[in-house]
Amino acid sequence: MATSPQDFKYPIDHLERCGLCLKTFREPRMLPCFDSFCKDCIAVYMDAKRTGQTFPCPLCTESIDIPEKGANGFDTNIHVAATRAVSAVFQRPDCDICETKDPAVNRCVECAQNMCQGCSKNHLKIKSTRSHHLANMTDPEGRVYLTSKAFCTKHQSDEITFFCIQCQQSICLKCRLTVHENHLTEDLADSAMKTRQVLTNALKEAEHTATALHNQYNDYKNYSKNIAIMKGQVLANLVTQTQRLHKHIDEMSVRLSYFVEEETYSEQHYIESRTRELENAITSCKARIRAANQIVECGSDVEIVQAIGKLSAQMQRIINPSVTFIKPNRLEIDYIPSVVVDEDLEGLFGMLNSRVQSPDYIRTEEVISFRLSDSDDVVNCICPTSKGEAWVTIGWTSEIRLINRTGVTIKSCFISSDIDFIALDKNELLYVSCRAEKCIRKINQEMEIVESIVFDGFPRGLAITTTGSLLVCLPKSKTYFEYSPAHVNIVRQINPDTSDAINYGESGDLFVYPIRVAMNHYGDICVSDNLRHSVTIFEKSGKINSIYYGQKSTDDLGRNRLKTQVDHNCVFLEITVMKK
Repeated sequence: MATSPQDFKYPIDHLERCGLCLKTFREPRMLPCFDSFCKDCIAVYMDAKRTGQTFPCPLCTESIDIPEKGANGFDTNIHVAATRAVSAVFQRPDCDICETKDPAVNRCVECAQNMCQGCSKNHLKIKSTRSHHLANMTDPEGRVYLTSKAFCTKHQSDEITFFCIQCQQSICLKCRLTVHENHLTEDLADSAMKTRQVLTNALKEAEHTATALHNQYNDYKNYSKNIAIMKGQVLANLVTQTQRLHKHIDEMSVRLSYFVEEETYSEQHYIESRTRELENAITSCKARIRAANQIVECGSDVEIVQAIGKLSAQMQRIINPSVTFIKPNRLEIDYIPSVVVDEDLEGLFGMLNSRVQSPDYIRTEEVISFRLSDSDDVVNCICPTSKGEAWVTIGWTSEIRLINRTGVTIKSCFISSDIDFIALDKNELLYVSCRAEKCIRKINQEMEIVESIVFDGFPRGLAITTTGSLLVCLPKSKTYFEYSPAHVNIVRQINPDTSDAINYGESGDLFVYPIRVAMNHYGDICVSDNLRHSVTIFEKSGKINSIYYGQKSTDDLGRNRLKTQVDHNCVFLEITVMKK
């Protein structure tokens, strides 16, 4: 009797899909790397991506040899085919072979027929169908188990039932008694059980890796969403700040404009009142002068003599008018633009603070610290020794000191008027870069200068490689303030015999002002550029590995320069990268 659909159901959504077309498999073919694709999909991809007789797997990129038959030469993924065959049946059917119509327990993948237990056994005995694959249909969790038989290529009628451990080969009984007679063999079922256990353990580890990859994938997806949210928030804040500044600027403009209008209106009113008064005085003055001229020039002697008193009085009024001669105060209004707009517009508007958070597997650890005197200024350079001591320079002075961890000076030496950096080789020889003299002093343990290497530039940062080569930053100007685009600033690597080995940045477009250089654990050369605000990492061959850029709001990026803190401790940090 058939069971209900609820008891036997394999949802089509659980089927795997082709990694190329992302659809349900059509004639699934499995590559040697165990990735599966539709036969037609992998054929098209293989033709497009092939290089000679190989092509990269679309998923894992492993190099795959192209079979002579092309895509047809790849094995059929019988497990996907079996899952599809069983998934197509949503109700336990009856046997398609026998007349009793017993409930089917298997489905033949090749014949696409449902079979009961008895018909399944007979199906695997018939010569034409004995190599077929029967997919189990009774697992309550919907898992599809395959049953099949394999036959010996030499004794074609004999089933393979043993495994030769020495030859690592599946064999039949006749092969065991002949060719593999003296070999160590075991039952095929026992060998399969052991193999399943080994593969099961490996699969557990692989599943952990797959889970870790999936978690990282989800982390990147969430990171992408957070980036989008962050972008929206920052852009919205920029718009808000712009509107706020516009509002304040508009209000300030209206307030200042009103002040200008009010001041100029008041002054104009005074000017108009004063000019009307002066106009009346001028009109009256001219009229009296004209009347007096007429009497003087045309009047009779009697009129002149009789009018002398009045005319004299009027002339005195004109000469000494009631309207006083007042030179007015002159209003001057000028607009003085703020220099802050030009000099610190970012400070007025606001700045973006961009930072990159390091992953958990990168950590910093304190290796050693040195205490300095309260009177000490900037620690320009510090170079630890193998004995737990350190060579230091305080400020850009001519003195170098050897101090212990408590800051006590063990010995000191005056080398140059302008020391920039100190490096120490494996023989405890000091290399001191002297900018003023454009040279590097090589000093032995007795504090004697044993060699001076002169350059045509100003040596800054130094480093000693694991092979004993000297790395030196060689800008053409003493400070980055004096940098000119015409300068070709380089980093030079000098072999122990003082012959040039490699010049980094000879093209002139790589560095602006290289100031510090170091070699990391992998032997890569790291150069910090003070003006480009970057750290460039070179491989041993001189090829650029990567470039990291920092914020341009600071000029201290990448400097190997430590300052005394409140507790007057200089701290060395060792960065450890833990590979997962």
